Amino acid sequence: MGHLSSSEKTFKATPRRREEARRKGQVFKSTEMVSALLLASFIGVLKFWFPIMIEKVQELFVHIYNLPFDWTINSVATISREVGLVVAQIMAPLLIVGALIATGANYVQVRSLFTVEPLKPQLSRISPISGAKRMFGVRAWVELAKALLKIIFIGYFLVATFRDNFEVFPAMARFTVGQGAVFIGNLVIDLGWKIALSFFIIAAIDFLYQWWDYEKNLRMSHQEVKQEYKQSEGDPQIKGEIKRTQRAMSLNRMIQD
Repeated sequence: MGHLSSSEKTFKATPRRREEARRKGQVFKSTEMVSALLLASFIGVLKFWFPIMIEKVQELFVHIYNLPFDWTINSVATISREVGLVVAQIMAPLLIVGALIATGANYVQVRSLFTVEPLKPQLSRISPISGAKRMFGVRAWVELAKALLKIIFIGYFLVATFRDNFEVFPAMARFTVGQGAVFIGNLVIDLGWKIALSFFIIAAIDFLYQWWDYEKNLRMSHQEVKQEYKQSEGDPQIKGEIKRTQRAMSLNRMIQD
């Protein structure tokens, strides 16, 4: 039976190794999970906020339509301010929820962490060999697979949505502006839920892969484990010498006494 090489990384990372990696910015995180949560939260807010959005836009159009036809610099500036205010009111809930979800999802995964270590220049980043490894490595293929899955899911749901509503689209010519907006809005929300669900499936796969890759990169060789033990507990040879010296000194004191 062959012996493992001391350079083979087969040991799980120690707490000290994990802490050192964390200080360097090497943490476990799935960006796909954050993206899926963001999309789902946007769709959820949009579902409840959409009627209010339609109402505010209608009120704005009616207000602008009833204004006297006086296209001066002041009137255009006033209308621009009013439009900007309505847009801000419409977008505020989406932006607030998005910021909270993104912050919360990242905090749950990496906790509070601030480090400039990843920003420091490294020769490995500009090395052609390292670049080729990144380009054709497992991670690159995983990223490609995720991108293709997203395209497939989005394409399928778009085609299915148009197919299911193909007979309704011509009838929209008889809809009022409000009816058309409500129909399109509900269509977008329904499509968004389906895409968000598919993104969660991708995120779950990505979560498992990122965890596996993170643990693999933190693995330690037998030599690294021994070296860490020496650094934390002290070199056994030095400790042995110290003990022998202490025993000799103790023996000398006993003889003198």
